[in-house]
Amino acid sequence: MRKIYYLIGLLAMSLLSTSCQQQVDIEAAKTELRQVAQQFNKENSEIGYIEGYNKYMAEDVLILQPGEQPIAGREKYYARMKAEGLLGKLEGDVQGAEVSAAADMGWTWGRWIFTVQDSSGNPVVSYGKYLCTWAKINGQWKMTSNIWNSNPKPEN
Repeated sequence: MRKIYYLIGLLAMSLLSTSCQQQVDIEAAKTELRQVAQQFNKENSEIGYIEGYNKYMAEDVLILQPGEQPIAGREKYYARMKAEGLLGKLEGDVQGAEVSAAADMGWTWGRWIFTVQDSSGNPVVSYGKYLCTWAKINGQWKMTSNIWNSNPKPEN
């Protein structure tokens, strides 16, 4: 008889623990992440990509630039961007966003346009695509990795 009470108790605890778990609204989380990525792109265009990246990167971000070794860490990448001093306008267009079942990790992808001035003051425009991974850290979405490459000017 004691075993039956024990099993009933375990069953009740199991039911209570599953009913107390918070349900995650995946679509709302995707929308939230997409909005954060759009704000990131907007700020890159308005305040400059160096400060924009610095604001949104996680401390342990991993940057995977084309033709370069990986760069690990927000401070290291920020210092590198400042040292390079490549001033230009970075514009991004979020094409998609996905999140994990727990809505604590996600990724966004899209297209970018980077415009700099050559020595004569003429604009030089580059085009490409990117993939960013994000994690929710202390309630805020932070970029945990970024990879991109260039491609020809889009047809549309």
